[in-house]
Amino acid sequence: MCIRDRRGQGVRIAIIDGGFQGYTAKLGSELPANVVVKNFVDGQPDAEVDATTPHGTACAEIVYDMAPSAQLYLIKIATDVDLDQAVSYAIAQNVDVISTSLTFLNITPGDGTGRFAAMANRARAAGILWTTAAGNYRETHWSGTSTDGDNDNLHEYAPGVEVNVFGPGNGSAYQIPAGVVLSPALRWDDWTEVRQDFRLLLLRYNGATFDIVASANNPQTGLPGQRPTERLNYITTGGAAIYGVAIQRISGARPVFLNLLTPNRELDRRVPAMSLGDLADVPGVLTVGAVTINMPFPAADYSSEGPTTGPGGTADGGQRKPDIAAFAGVSTASYGTRAFSGTSAATPHVAGAAALISNRHPTFGPDAIRFHLEEMAVDQGPACADTRYGFGRLLLQLPRQPAGDRLFLPFVNRSEQRC
Repeated sequence: MCIRDRRGQGVRIAIIDGGFQGYTAKLGSELPANVVVKNFVDGQPDAEVDATTPHGTACAEIVYDMAPSAQLYLIKIATDVDLDQAVSYAIAQNVDVISTSLTFLNITPGDGTGRFAAMANRARAAGILWTTAAGNYRETHWSGTSTDGDNDNLHEYAPGVEVNVFGPGNGSAYQIPAGVVLSPALRWDDWTEVRQDFRLLLLRYNGATFDIVASANNPQTGLPGQRPTERLNYITTGGAAIYGVAIQRISGARPVFLNLLTPNRELDRRVPAMSLGDLADVPGVLTVGAVTINMPFPAADYSSEGPTTGPGGTADGGQRKPDIAAFAGVSTASYGTRAFSGTSAATPHVAGAAALISNRHPTFGPDAIRFHLEEMAVDQGPACADTRYGFGRLLLQLPRQPAGDRLFLPFVNRSEQRC
């Protein structure tokens, strides 16, 4: 008689990330003795999975802690094209769960449509539950309708305020030293015609005025292949100074809904809502927010907040996200004691939990596993599902009632199912 263990035996989990530096040294201790590796970064052999960053290794450690008998696939990517290839590979390998602790910027309108939605639909059709990070952009995000009260072609975040400085959110600004990477990303709701043209500006305060130090100005003239997006990368120089972001209209007159993200650097004027990264907005993936590890387990301040944008990246009509929340600020061998934070740390907890459910209930498909996770979650924040915790904090326990047909309800628009 073969006894199936309850630790993920027979379940295959793909951890897709930008690198798994140091993973080989952890095989047989912090990771399983045997893992499958694959590299989709152009020009890199599979051996270079063990390179670039330990981020993926830390994610894999958490999955292993949750489901130590599962088969792990460590898959390295660098672009959205690589991700598409990685998903196809996971499908071919009969993977049961995908875990992605990553987001993208400016690839889609943020409304749950586009290439990531197509990938998610392929994975789900193949019986895969995909868990992904909501992002860490809640304090680094601003969105709103373009406004220009003085007709100088510069957007106003508030009356007379045309520069959104990097700061703690209390009306003051950070003094940013040399060597800091600033990489603001802007998109707006003109994905069909692409004729509203904006320029993204990075400015440095000289003690009296703001000087432009970098800009991004892709054409938005209605030609095929153009997108309503701008992004720049700049490394600060000189003495510590105040930096900020401005948005300049080049052409077009229609008020548009602007969505600005500044990864890893807080904005003084910020809007927490709609701060999800691309991929996190897709209905077909289980999007994971972060809670702290200290009771009563509040949402992490940085954890991206929903909803998604409306159709085409507009302000209204978005869907609730994230779907569930899990723990961050946890310990891993790769990062140390309580040093792995972000929705990156939260996501593999949910992936591992999904593997345990799949192990215990082999007939469950991705929708049934997802429903079980959401149904068992501990409701936090406003009653019922919300845009910070989703259905609540991850908790594994027996179902409160028989699964039955409820397991196969549609996996979107269920915000009131528990209330």
